[in-house]
Amino acid sequence: MIKDSKCVVFVCDKKYLEKFINTCSQLITIGKYDGQICLIIGDDLKDFEFNQIEIIRTLSNKLIIKHFNNINFSSDFLEVQNNLNRPGHWNQKMFQYHKFNLFDEFFKQWNYIMYIDCGMTIFDDITPILNECYHGCFLANRDGVDNENGTGLLIKDQFIDEGNYFEKLQKLFGEKLNYHSFQTTMLLFDSKTNINKNTKNNLINLSLDYPISKTNDQGVINLYFSLINPVWRQIKRFNEKIYFYDYVPCVRNKYIMIKLITDSHIDQGYVSNYIINYNKKNIYEKGHNMGL
Repeated sequence: MIKDSKCVVFVCDKKYLEKFINTCSQLITIGKYDGQICLIIGDDLKDFEFNQIEIIRTLSNKLIIKHFNNINFSSDFLEVQNNLNRPGHWNQKMFQYHKFNLFDEFFKQWNYIMYIDCGMTIFDDITPILNECYHGCFLANRDGVDNENGTGLLIKDQFIDEGNYFEKLQKLFGEKLNYHSFQTTMLLFDSKTNINKNTKNNLINLSLDYPISKTNDQGVINLYFSLINPVWRQIKRFNEKIYFYDYVPCVRNKYIMIKLITDSHIDQGYVSNYIINYNKKNIYEKGHNMGL
């Protein structure tokens, strides 16, 4: 292993393959990334001829295509998921649970893992983001720009308030469900301290215990890395030259990466590097994962 080695990881199924190609191409040409890349695939791409794709041929030995078997969810789990009170398209995105594979011991061959959603738009050199990693880090961006009470999305907002599952969730975690939540659209973490032989299975089992996560993997990963193993910290938002990442742009300055390009929150602004401007309330402390 090379000291401080890094790998950028993507997850996709056949439907998202074109988005992977676009984002990966931007990562190299615009993001100026020259390191190792890994693409996690499931069963639908297991026998796909990836060499027919030009960028994959170009990347040669810098790209690893890693197949993991689809998670074998029980019929009870799928019945709950398919009947949740949420937009139906989430039921068509079961491949998102492949994000649990980010925490497979396979990825401990690198010191740091940076996960990027397929479909991300990259506008500039990603080096400032990669430079934020440190021993023990688990960095991600808070979820939700704003809502009516000015707090963004809380962990409880990541789950559908239905039936015994939510009651069980409340009984176990109580007021901690009111802690702030983070997106799983981009993650940067230390593999050595955040992955062990049980981590992936813990996430799978947690999803079975609480099959009411609104956006599939995200609620479960929040529970684990905010409450059970509370290591999540807000990633730095900007330096003196550029803003790093957000789901949507909240300022009119240039960003390195954006998931959804829209002007809907363009003037929201940030109080500081670690505090979103929620109705002028400073609710985020530097390096603090609870937020409230």
